[in-house]
Amino acid sequence: MGVDEVTQAMYAADLEANLQDLSARLKRMGYRPQPKRRIYIPKPGSETGRPLGISSFEDKIVELATKRVLEPLFEPLFEECSYGYRPQRSPHQCLDILGRTLQHKRVELSRRVTPTTGLQNRAYRRGSYWIPGSALSPGTVFLQNAG
Repeated sequence: MGVDEVTQAMYAADLEANLQDLSARLKRMGYRPQPKRRIYIPKPGSETGRPLGISSFEDKIVELATKRVLEPLFEPLFEECSYGYRPQRSPHQCLDILGRTLQHKRVELSRRVTPTTGLQNRAYRRGSYWIPGSALSPGTVFLQNAG
């Protein structure tokens, strides 16, 4: 339940009219998402917890419809090594593949210093499989295509 406090049951009570109204607002560019309801879930080591934004029910409908339209268009464009916010992929799978790559492949380690980022660790393997690194902070380890 979002800030508007409309539940699924309340929205479903007049579903046809609600969906027609939503569709009309979307078509005339009059739809405006509601603010997110902010809650905090417990997080070890934090007094306030982790912030979580809860969408209103109508916003969830629009978000899901947008996802269903855009996902089939963009999903084929992603590299096989991309794991962020993709269907049937998780950060845990990415870490698993990274760990197996580091264990089974020859990995070269090097260090470099740049004026803007300071000391950086770089890990890379020659070959076709790679995980691109970006936005490095000092001391990070990443894989880079060295070929």
